[in-house]
Amino acid sequence: MARPRPAAEEDVLRRLCRDAAMHTVRRVPFGDLVAAPLQFYRDYVAQRRPCVITDCADRWPAAELWSGEYLAGKMGDRKVTVAATPNGRADALTEVAGEVLFMRPAEREMAFVDFIDGLRRQRQGPPAPVLYAQKQNDSFREEFAPLRGDVPDDLAQVGEHIFGGPPEAVNLWMGTDATTSSMHKDPYENLYAVVRGSKKFTILPPWEAGCVPYTKHPEGVWVEDESSPTGFSSKKLGSSVRWVALDPHDPEASVKHPRWAHAHPLHISVDAGEVLYLPSLWFHEVSQVGDDEGHVIAVNYWFDMAYDTSFWLLEATRRLADLVDSGDISSDEDE
Repeated sequence: MARPRPAAEEDVLRRLCRDAAMHTVRRVPFGDLVAAPLQFYRDYVAQRRPCVITDCADRWPAAELWSGEYLAGKMGDRKVTVAATPNGRADALTEVAGEVLFMRPAEREMAFVDFIDGLRRQRQGPPAPVLYAQKQNDSFREEFAPLRGDVPDDLAQVGEHIFGGPPEAVNLWMGTDATTSSMHKDPYENLYAVVRGSKKFTILPPWEAGCVPYTKHPEGVWVEDESSPTGFSSKKLGSSVRWVALDPHDPEASVKHPRWAHAHPLHISVDAGEVLYLPSLWFHEVSQVGDDEGHVIAVNYWFDMAYDTSFWLLEATRRLADLVDSGDISSDEDE
């Protein structure tokens, strides 16, 4: 049970969030990165400051070519891994039969042309499953290899100069506006290029981690089930997951989680042709808006983060929040 929060310690967290708050996200032409990667590192990476990079992905052949018809012709029957859910929320806290579970998606291996057809059918409404290509194990260079010629290496090469090594993974994300991610964070420096449609990011810096509530819930997985009205049933996995217990768009969020009132989330629209630089460990929740075919497509580059002094300062902030809550500053539990 959490002990009462001492007013002085609570005020330290409140003032930290206020004093370190970022209120804007700058826009940076891609040419500036090419001309002065060290300056970009100093202004953004070293300060863990996100920005939107312009004049980059809109010049890729993919920006012009990646219609559903073109992609189906290029990929054909090639198998891709697709997440399937009844509600468009994979890897998210979901109430199932009166109990809140951390639900993982059902996974399909399906021909790409069938995936495109599935996206068309889900736009017609339920009970079609919500499909989303979201495999994160270097999917663009593996499963979507026939499309690599449509994406130049310019962003990856600049990222290699800035972050000190090649990308750990390059992933392709494709779905419709029926998909929304829950708030989470990643241990990677992220260059996220939107090719079709737009992405709506709600982001929060890691030094405001004390404003973000976590709870532990049983872990489950969606199972496709033709006998169910939704097309899915659920299965418990016998494990539990500690996850962010917050919807940043909930008007009652600050009532349910009082410390959220101290947070300074930023809301960013990343449109087709733009690239979001999202520093490692920034919290983010993402929704999306489709193009004229209803598709949203992005390619992102994950670079290893540096476990440097700034990381440990952020970790100290997180542990301080734990101490205020419960007196337990251990960091052994995986988040």
